[in-house]
Amino acid sequence: MIKQIDLEQVRFDYTIAADYSDETLMAFAQNWFDPADVEWFELEESYCGDWHGLDEDDAIGDYLFSFAEDCGDLENVPHWIRNHIDWSSVGRDARFSGEFRAERLTDIGEWAVFRNW
Repeated sequence: MIKQIDLEQVRFDYTIAADYSDETLMAFAQNWFDPADVEWFELEESYCGDWHGLDEDDAIGDYLFSFAEDCGDLENVPHWIRNHIDWSSVGRDARFSGEFRAERLTDIGEWAVFRNW
């Protein structure tokens, strides 16, 4: 767990919108060893939202499914194939490649998903 961070000061210094919860800010900061090194200016572009999942791969997979659906990428995939895509495995591949990460927000399976730059 990262050391305590003065989130109000961070919000002020980096003009971070109030709609980012304290839990989301702390989840974002989990990627750094030292609170002084957190690159807060990347938060807005990195944050993909809060997603439910059994684990981080499942949460990243849910985000990627939603993203693919919103972009229309799944329109040309036949339903008989689309319904058998293992989105948790897609999420695991995205996490292993270093493109995405997820940090647990709650004990009931809510995760903050971030794109790594």
